[in-house]
Amino acid sequence: MYKDYSQFNKENSYGTISSSGSRYPWYRVYDNARQRCTNPKTRSYKNYGGRGIKFFMTRKEIKKLWFRDKAYLLKVPSIDREDNDGNYEYSNCQFIELDINRVKDR
Repeated sequence: MYKDYSQFNKENSYGTISSSGSRYPWYRVYDNARQRCTNPKTRSYKNYGGRGIKFFMTRKEIKKLWFRDKAYLLKVPSIDREDNDGNYEYSNCQFIELDINRVKDR
């Protein structure tokens, strides 16, 4: 599910790309987080939307977080809500390593 974006800062004629070839790796983060909060058929909905957590971010905000937190340098970037009971909002989110995020949420 997660890809290694550590080589994200490579350049080509189209701009910055990831090692996986995706020019917009934050789109997947946006789509997955939104689905967790809005789609009851998603496996993890019960832990997000089912708990009342809402998704209030735009793709532009996710992209801004991606570069602010240098997610492209992380081995496996993961979006984290600083307040685990808070919504997905720009002011409550950051990118951290997936392993750290898994331990933090326990």
